Amino acid sequence: MPAPDAPVVATGADRWPLPDLARGLAIVAMLIAHAQVLIPARSEFVSEILARINDVASPLFGLVMGMSAAIMLGARDEPAGRVVWHNTLRGAVLIGLGIWLETWGSWVAIVLAILGCLLIVGTPLLLLGRRVVAVLAAVLFVAAPFVNDALQRAIEWPGGYHADIANSPSPWELLVRWFIADPHYRVSSLLPFFLVGALLVWSGAARRPDVSWSLVAVCVGAGLEFVATAWRSALGDVVESGSLPDAVHDAALVTLVLGLCGLLVAWRPMQSLLRPVRELGTVALSLYVLQIAVIAWLNRDEVRPVPENDWSGWWLIVLGVALVGWAWAHWLGRGPVEWLTGIVSGRYRRR
Repeated sequence: MPAPDAPVVATGADRWPLPDLARGLAIVAMLIAHAQVLIPARSEFVSEILARINDVASPLFGLVMGMSAAIMLGARDEPAGRVVWHNTLRGAVLIGLGIWLETWGSWVAIVLAILGCLLIVGTPLLLLGRRVVAVLAAVLFVAAPFVNDALQRAIEWPGGYHADIANSPSPWELLVRWFIADPHYRVSSLLPFFLVGALLVWSGAARRPDVSWSLVAVCVGAGLEFVATAWRSALGDVVESGSLPDAVHDAALVTLVLGLCGLLVAWRPMQSLLRPVRELGTVALSLYVLQIAVIAWLNRDEVRPVPENDWSGWWLIVLGVALVGWAWAHWLGRGPVEWLTGIVSGRYRRR
């Protein structure tokens, strides 16, 4: 079985199209989200759309990582202990890579270290069984915002970007930031999505999505997003990333996108059109690193963002990086960073 930072499906008839498509859409969303600073002159409507594209990317990645971990644990030729060990090593690689990327000088809030911690913590939790995982996902979703806030107050966390790599934080400060205090993403906020991803695999919905349930997911997601939007608007500027209204907003977007993925996968005439997006999903980690390199190059003089729209830079990040990723996946297969993490974790053999 493949790695969670590589295709979550094997080859040919064994491929699971839903996880691949969801991962492909997540990396495309991330490319668009990270490029939006280059087009500051835009309408309020476009800003609202871009904000939602930005917000759905990371929890969608967390969901697909949970799917992948559950698929690996369900493989007959993979003992559970080995899967946990391999994912622990992969998580460590993601943490190291994430720390390194923070030194490149991009304007992006790097999420890789947090995803690495998520993989390390989330995989062994799946051994607890479906019922425990379901209860744990629900409890964490509701309780995490309040627990995070209480813990930050208890340790008198300064907030903001206190533990950025540029500030030479201690290992303890990094762990606090990654797990409960990061201004953008936190393990505690993404873990419920990871667990739900595993539940979708165990239920069979991730392998063969049902059209009716996919349509229900679209309707529920859209309705929940209206509720979340009204809730956040009523609270005004006091809504922070990681709060309960923000968590409901993320869940609504992920539910909506997952439902759309299910409908698209079930629509046979769309499969040839969806293939490039699914192929992007197989090299998502490599694409993430490539886009950070491109953004760091664009930001080399630290003059970004600019007051005027820079469409050439926007197209370079969104279309240029995506085309490189698609070409690599289509003609060469496994991405270079996916290959590296597989080698380091012992998942793949050198040839």
